[in-house]
Amino acid sequence: MRKPEVEILHIEYWQKLVNLTKSKSEFNSMAAQWDVSTPQNTVFGQCDINNTTKTEMARRHIQEVYETNLKVVQLLEKKLDTV
Repeated sequence: MRKPEVEILHIEYWQKLVNLTKSKSEFNSMAAQWDVSTPQNTVFGQCDINNTTKTEMARRHIQEVYETNLKVVQLLEKKLDTV
């Protein structure tokens, strides 16, 4: 690889590391949240089901973004290792 291509690869790697760090932080924050339901604060109706579904969908989405960012960083690390 020519030097400019390697520099571009390093810049891309750095940006992907920033993205990975941000998505990891968001994932950790979401994983740390707990919604405690008790008989006093829950009626176990459609509203509770919708809130649970919405929260779980958001958690899965954040996890998928993190995992995608991790794979991209790993691929770039392999490329950089061969340069």
